[in-house]
Amino acid sequence: SAVAHCTGSGCVRSQSGAARVAHCGVWPVAGRSHLLCRPLAVGGAMGRRDAGRCRPARLSALAPLAILGDYLLHPASAQPRLPDVPAPQPFPDLLVDGEWWYYKLLDTSFPHGVPLLSGSSVAAGSGPNLFKQLPEAEYVLMEFFVPWCPHCQRFAPELAKVVEALQSPQARSGSLVAVRSVDCERSELKRACDWAGAHMFPKLLLAPRSSFLDHAGARSAEMPGAAEIFAISEASQVMDFLAKHVPNWPADMPAPSPRAQGAPFFGWAQPPEGVVEPPRVQAQDLAVAATSLLHTAFSAPNFDAPTKAALFDLLHLLCVAGPGDTCRQSACAMRTSLDRDWEQLVSRTTISGDYEGIHVDALTVTTLSWARVEHEHRWCGRPWPDFAEEGWDWCRGRTPGTRGYTCGLWMLFHSLLAGVEHAQLAEVPPSALNSVASLAKPPMEIVRGTVQHFFGCAECRQHFLEVPVTPADTASPAAQIMWLWSAHDTATIRIGGEERERNPEAPARLRWPTVAGCPTCLGPDGRYAHGEVLAHLRRFYGPAYHDESQAAPAASPRVVGMYEQRALVDSEPILLEVFYFTLCPHCEYFLTKSLLPLVEAQLPGDKVQIHVVPMYPPLLQAI
Repeated sequence: SAVAHCTGSGCVRSQSGAARVAHCGVWPVAGRSHLLCRPLAVGGAMGRRDAGRCRPARLSALAPLAILGDYLLHPASAQPRLPDVPAPQPFPDLLVDGEWWYYKLLDTSFPHGVPLLSGSSVAAGSGPNLFKQLPEAEYVLMEFFVPWCPHCQRFAPELAKVVEALQSPQARSGSLVAVRSVDCERSELKRACDWAGAHMFPKLLLAPRSSFLDHAGARSAEMPGAAEIFAISEASQVMDFLAKHVPNWPADMPAPSPRAQGAPFFGWAQPPEGVVEPPRVQAQDLAVAATSLLHTAFSAPNFDAPTKAALFDLLHLLCVAGPGDTCRQSACAMRTSLDRDWEQLVSRTTISGDYEGIHVDALTVTTLSWARVEHEHRWCGRPWPDFAEEGWDWCRGRTPGTRGYTCGLWMLFHSLLAGVEHAQLAEVPPSALNSVASLAKPPMEIVRGTVQHFFGCAECRQHFLEVPVTPADTASPAAQIMWLWSAHDTATIRIGGEERERNPEAPARLRWPTVAGCPTCLGPDGRYAHGEVLAHLRRFYGPAYHDESQAAPAASPRVVGMYEQRALVDSEPILLEVFYFTLCPHCEYFLTKSLLPLVEAQLPGDKVQIHVVPMYPPLLQAI
């Protein structure tokens, strides 16, 4: 299971499997890391950036489900038990636990600018020697990264500067230190990443080339001459690291250039070149953004009282002002269901010690069964995986996996505030759940609460919440629409400045509305005319309130997602036999906390039959 969260100053992959007992993950509380054993997997956005660090996104890998997924997808027998359906990568186990649709949206590739280690360089199997071939150099510096990690994305241009500096005559034109990047999402490189203990990204490992080729140990830490570094962000840090650990490092080694030739730029999260701005918001982007946001919210690490209130406020606002009547009905139904069945949908776990065994004040963590919620409810009358199949429209970036989520969130928030004006005109009783009057807070404050509790980037979150709010800003729907536009414009200017500071050649971020989209919005003095901007916002976002293009056809008989249709319909039934030792506490924990919720959520479908076979001590001894 390749599930991860972020901590420190980089991203961390949870260690699942036999090496870690039951369902244990790392949970930061009050500045310490605590061991958290959980009854259910908690999904969420991966690689959430947190002011140069990351906060937890998914607390545990849920090892038993990962093992179950591998078993169903890759049985030992020669005859496959599942039909030949391409498994979404890089998380095949998510086919089983129901969450793969979300990670499909997050699967990110980006211009790396550093030579990648090929799969053929790593020996298959479990032989003593891991690497078959490496570049000709005295030392090899390996970077272990994952494409979805924002720290890796930001670090890529810096490492490219190092590669360029190592080609200088002082560094013997690359023969002193060669650099290779290892993509830990590629299955053929998984053995190398596990060997290096690469669960924190980006990670650098330096050793003599001969050590890489000749070392037969189980871990990279045992390799002669090895040195590693984590929590890096600048090329100068890498050069200092090399100077410390490479003997005879040139005293006149040139410093990395401000801009490496051919290095990727940090402005890759731009609209595709040549794509024309649409005249109105795209309903597909709003639907994908809504499902992504709700999945992230359902997967919150801990539903304390404020977080629970923020979730219910978000569903309420979607119920009142969301895009399309069918989608609004979905939000209303979810909010009503969660309010009624909350205690049956949550699990509580108490933490009283950290991973070092040090006692800490007890903390009870409440998690929501997102799998059950998403199984029992549809968005716009459609299964959640459908939206991942469609993906982003106008919010697509220049490279796959970029721009989408943050662009979609802004679009969704703008549409919700514009939709409030339309909702006020609807003939709805004030006491009804879908009336504007029933909202407990101003819509703008609900948006702020959503960002505060469910948006992973702490730096972005802080900037957004620091935008001043005055009583005049919440006085009317129009004032709230303009406040959000102003906050968005401020973020565009700030992020654009950061990108150009890191790379002067990065494409400039265009403020919105653009001159092409609204010729009358920008005055001759270069300032926006707020009246014209408000009118344009209403024209661009307002129609989404009545847009039914994302609703399922009324006669649609489909009740399962697209993958389930392809893989389970017409397939042979799968029989899974689970043998367990009756006196084993881990077996009991697995059955009650992992297998039972899986069955209750009806995942992966009625094509799988599960037989649980107890093994008593005499029988076990006989076998």
